Amino acid sequence: MALKRSRRTFVLAWGWAAASGLAGTLIKPFLFPFARVALSARLIGMRSIAIGRNTLVSSRTWLNVNHPARGRKSIVIGNNCIIGENNFLSSGRLIEIGDYVITAKDCAFLGSTHVYSDPCVPYGWSETSDRDTISVGTNCFFGYGAQVIGNVSIGRGSVVGANAVVRTDVPPFSLVVGDPASIIKRYSFRLRQWIRCSSDTQEHELDHPDEDEYQTMLGKGNVLLPSVLGNDIFNSSY
Repeated sequence: MALKRSRRTFVLAWGWAAASGLAGTLIKPFLFPFARVALSARLIGMRSIAIGRNTLVSSRTWLNVNHPARGRKSIVIGNNCIIGENNFLSSGRLIEIGDYVITAKDCAFLGSTHVYSDPCVPYGWSETSDRDTISVGTNCFFGYGAQVIGNVSIGRGSVVGANAVVRTDVPPFSLVVGDPASIIKRYSFRLRQWIRCSSDTQEHELDHPDEDEYQTMLGKGNVLLPSVLGNDIFNSSY
């Protein structure tokens, strides 16, 4: 009798999961009509996610809202972004990604973690943290396997090297590498090149455009079509 009940519970749970997954797949185009979200992308807490125009969320990427709340977005991705394959975004309070951001394969943005204060509770069933905010400015580039962990702000125009692990704030127009990530260069608009960090670097910060100016500069160039890049036919013939 107990075995039959267990089987019945398993079948019901499997059926509910399958129905929920199918419903989520069908509703994606309606919730994100101006973005391209891969069929295999997994979105948990879909109504707490916002994805901008002309943005691609690539295959096998997981957007995970740990604490969905009515009327509040917990993962916000801007316009003209490319979120690479097999990325993982797990929100605490908020993950906010600006316009023109590109991430390579296997990047992670970890704003939440499982609470492990009691080892007698299975960690997979424990609560998750909800305090941290990850903020990524306009036109940042994350190399293969880059990770952002905790309460971190990354300034506009920055580049995060492959496999770098960012745990502290990054100022605008910085190049960071390593674990833990450290700044090795800043961009000088006066010299039109990346320069090694030194005592003179702060002088070049005076030439940095503010957010609105930078958006205007980026808008003058040719806009890559991430939604086109997400087309399977296009990819196979490229």
